[in-house]
Order: sequence, then C-alpha cells, then structure tokens
Amino acid sequence: MRKKRTYTYLVVLATLSFIGFLAPQYAQAQALYISTPQNINKIINPKTADRRIVSVLSQMAYSRKYLSNFFNPWQRYGGISHGIFANQKLNILKLEKSQINYLMASPGWNQFGQRNRPGWVKSIANNMVLPTYSNIDETAIIVQNTFLRQLPTMAPRLNARTTNPEYRFDTLQIASVWIGTPAHILQISSDQKWALIKTAWMVGWVPYNAVAYVDSNFIKQWETGHYAAVVKNKASISTEDSEETFTAYIGTLLPFDQTVNNTYEILVPTMGPNHEAVVDHAEVDNSIVSQFPLAATPSNFAKIINQLIGEPYDWGGLRYNSDCSGLMLKIFTPFGVWLPRSSIAQASTGRYVPLLRKTVQQREQYLLKHGVPFMTLVYIDGHIMLYVGKYQGEPIIFHNLWGLETARKGFAFAGKAVLTRVDVGSGQKARTIVQRRVFGISTLGG
Repeated sequence: MRKKRTYTYLVVLATLSFIGFLAPQYAQAQALYISTPQNINKIINPKTADRRIVSVLSQMAYSRKYLSNFFNPWQRYGGISHGIFANQKLNILKLEKSQINYLMASPGWNQFGQRNRPGWVKSIANNMVLPTYSNIDETAIIVQNTFLRQLPTMAPRLNARTTNPEYRFDTLQIASVWIGTPAHILQISSDQKWALIKTAWMVGWVPYNAVAYVDSNFIKQWETGHYAAVVKNKASISTEDSEETFTAYIGTLLPFDQTVNNTYEILVPTMGPNHEAVVDHAEVDNSIVSQFPLAATPSNFAKIINQLIGEPYDWGGLRYNSDCSGLMLKIFTPFGVWLPRSSIAQASTGRYVPLLRKTVQQREQYLLKHGVPFMTLVYIDGHIMLYVGKYQGEPIIFHNLWGLETARKGFAFAGKAVLTRVDVGSGQKARTIVQRRVFGISTLGG
C-alpha cells in the first residue's frame, strides 16, 4: 500500500496546478488518482526484455512501408494516400474553403478571452488567395521544427473562454512537424509568410521559412537508404557548416552517411539563399540517434516510453507535445512502424477486434490473453492507447490522457502521458476507459 500511495501522490502533485483551468467547464474538477508505477521497467519482464517482439524480417518489411509513405510527398502525385486528402487537389481546395466557412460560423475565442471577430477570419481567407489555388506545385522539406495549422495563422481558436496561457485545445492546430520531413507545397499565402503543404500524414499550413524547396539532386543526396531515428527526446544537435543548433524530438528521422565508432554522421536540411534546401551535416552520438529501425524489443520500447512519461497533453502537438495519436507516432517511428495521424485511423491500421458486447471483465481478460505488449493498440471513441503488458494481474496502457468525466458533471484530470490500468478512475466514479461503449483492440501486423 505504501508504494501505491507514493505513486498516486506524485501524479497528483504534478497535476494539481492545472485544476483551475478546468473549473469553468466542469462543476467539479479533481486530479485523476493513478496507482500504476510511472516507470515502464517496473512492468516489463526483465527476463524477456531484450527478446524481439517481431522478427527481423517483419520489422524490415514495416520499415520499408514506413519509408515509402514518408517519402511519398516527393512523388509527382504523392502525399497522403487515404481519405479526402489522397492526391486530390480539388478535395484539398474544398477542405480549405470548408474550414473558412466553419470559422466564419463558429470563430471561437482567442487567447485573451475575447471572441474572434469576423474581420479576423476574412483577413485569413484573403491571405490564402484560394482563387489562385494551386499557385505553386513544388517538392520541399521541413528545415526547422514547426507546426502544421488548419489555416495560415498562429492565433488560436479556442472552444472556451480562457486567459490561461497554458490553454491546451487550439482547434486550428493539426500536428508538430519535425525537421527533415518531406513535403509538397501547394499554395503560398499572399503575404509570402505561409505555405500550404502535404506531408505523408496531413495537409495544412506551415510558416514559409520552415519549408525549403528540393530538386532531384537534393533528393538523390537525401535518400541514402540509411536512416537514423532520434531516440533521445529534446536532444540538442549542432550542424557543421551552418553552425546552427536545433532541438531533436523523438519521431524525427534523418539520413546518415556513415558511422564512426559511437557517432553517426547525419544529414540535416538547412535553408539556402534562394529558399532552396541545402544538405548540412552533424556528428551525433549514438545515445541521441540509432540506426533505423530500432530493434523492437521491450527494453527499447521502454527507453522511448520512459522519456515520454509525463509529457503534457497538447491538442495537435502544440508546443511540440502530444495528444493521444501524436504520442503513438512518436513511439512507433524509431521502430519503423507506420501509423496515420488520427486515433481512428491508427486503430484501423492493425487487425481490429471490436469488443462492444463484452463485459468489463471480459474486455480485460481478452486484452490480457490476446494483446501483444507494445504492438497492440486499445481504442475507444476518439482516444488511442498502447497496451504495454500487465502489472499485478491488471492490463496496463500508456496514453496521453486529458482526463475522465465523473459523476455530476465532474472531471478527473490527468493532462499528460501516463501509464494506467484500463479501469483508472473507477475509485473516483469516473466513466472509465474499459466501460466505454466503443472499445476495441488493434494488433499491428496481426
């Protein structure tokens, strides 16, 4: 019991400062009590920690698919291969127009607690110059970590009035985009400050100075066939020629030329004088990057996950943090396992088994029996989680959780990436994960 109280106390202390932010939305807001150890090494079996979860051949097949998707925006009609975004400029134009129409009808709130004005929306629409779409059609690459936005503005659209600078739900935010991400530019804004791009995952706007043009010569240099995945979150990397320093996040993938002793000579894209991408280099220790794909063992998953435990929840990857599906992308990229961006699309990637008509106990037992630790996703409507094994006989999941509704319009708040049971919150009368009407598991590669 002493251990459980200690783990709970640590989680509660770290979350109490956010409770005031929730108060206007919920009659009662409280911290979510979590008794699960916030260290994945306490859950995995040390005897099998270095045993491969999938075979070498299977993992190489996964990584080939990952790279094919990753570099797809550099194909002539490349980009996202699913949904309304799939290589169809007309549908992307319709999407942009619909987003403006939605914002006009529901402008939301700004960060100062004021209603966004129609004039603000009109100025954004004018800057998009959609009558000239597509005014450019060029392959490109991200040259600095940036944000993918629904519209060309960093000003937020919030669903609720707040002046708290730690707001977590800016509905215009789509994703974090890491340096070295291939892209396809479709539109340049009127003020030349924004570019509408396709990446392998989504369509959206990025600051124009974050993306540089690439030609066939650059692509030939870049597609070395040897890639390094960042395995140390928020590592500082300095380039050799430009002498610039950037922060590398887990989820970043960069080519390398060679390895010398314990270092990788990685390639880094930088901005040239004519807005073209230039290949720079950086010498990086093997504690920061690892050859892609990283061997899919419990110990390697643990190294990645332990760094992400406690990462604040931010919708769409704002502040380079994660929401639930963004967290899954960070986890699986080093292992070469391709996932789409949204939670429902991620759940559809593997062999999905719906458990709609199962009781809570049957769901837990099914997960324990059929779930593959680190390769099975757990899905409820709008939320995705990773099954990591069992602790004290209970199935444990890793997820970036905003919180759970409780009785009488209350809320049990987490606001971060945590290891929990699937029935976390049951002692606080929360509507737990395993109790949701929509509940299923998806085993990747299964």
